[in-house]
Amino acid sequence: MGIAYPLASRFRTGMTIAMFSLVVFAITVMGIINSSFLDMFAGDEGTGGWDILASTNRNNPVDDLAAALRDEGSFDPSMITATGRTTQFDNESQEARSPGGEWTDYPIIAGDDSFFREAHMELEGRARGYDSDREVYEAVRTTPGVALMD
Repeated sequence: MGIAYPLASRFRTGMTIAMFSLVVFAITVMGIINSSFLDMFAGDEGTGGWDILASTNRNNPVDDLAAALRDEGSFDPSMITATGRTTQFDNESQEARSPGGEWTDYPIIAGDDSFFREAHMELEGRARGYDSDREVYEAVRTTPGVALMD
């Protein structure tokens, strides 16, 4: 109706076309943003080489994932090529500060030996003396007192 007689009501025609254009623009931008996030987080770089994330309650941990899956009988654990375990501590259980700064809550995520041995996450930067991401993961895995920091 808004564009049936375009010259009969110029404002109505202009507003109809403007609103239609705005909706098309918004849908296009949302599609681009969604695709960008999907590429960033679902690609190989976003997963760090891990394909499945399984979470458990700390009061009911699963010590051996492959054995638990085998006992359940609904999955063949021979398809799993590597497993790793991480633990995130409560937000209020640790603090950090920059030199001379104030103490603030700081999230800490600990990983087991297998997690760092199989990790393929791409690091944005490395400390002096480390030439590859693999060297960093090996240092964190084998050297007490070494950690990854943001």
